[in-house]
Amino acid sequence: MGCCGDMARGAKGIVQAALGLGRADGQIIERRRAICRACPEAIPCVKKAGQFCRCRRCGCVLHFKTALAGESCPLGRWGAQPTDEPKPALTIR
Repeated sequence: MGCCGDMARGAKGIVQAALGLGRADGQIIERRRAICRACPEAIPCVKKAGQFCRCRRCGCVLHFKTALAGESCPLGRWGAQPTDEPKPALTIR
């Protein structure tokens, strides 16, 4: 996927996380965030000391990426959470 596709996917993920759609379990979110905090690819936030804003590898905002059940670490450090939620049908008209 190219630059624009990655940006669109990232924006979609931020909106989903902000609305609480496809959210991972709370314990899984905390575990993922701990893994990201310890990762050398995590870019620290300038305005929020002790927090990590983005992943250097995929460019995602870690606060949102770690909260989405279907997301995974590009380095394989944590994977997508299985979910029983039905996938929305894609209808093309």
